[in-house]
Amino acid sequence: MQLNEAIKLRLENLMKEKNISSKYEISFGADLNPSLLTDFFRSRTLYPRIDTLYLVCEGMGITLEDFF
Repeated sequence: MQLNEAIKLRLENLMKEKNISSKYEISFGADLNPSLLTDFFRSRTLYPRIDTLYLVCEGMGITLEDFF
């Protein structure tokens, strides 16, 4: 499994655990442009930047440590 696939899978699993229904909801909670996550999940962007991933984690109420 590639790293980008593992990140997508982890995000999807966390969304289920946290009852988050959409990537837009994560983006809103993280104060990010929704296209950042959309591009990543559609493989337009290969990897999210660590600062973006940090904000996504904050928006989900977890730490980077919890994510990894």
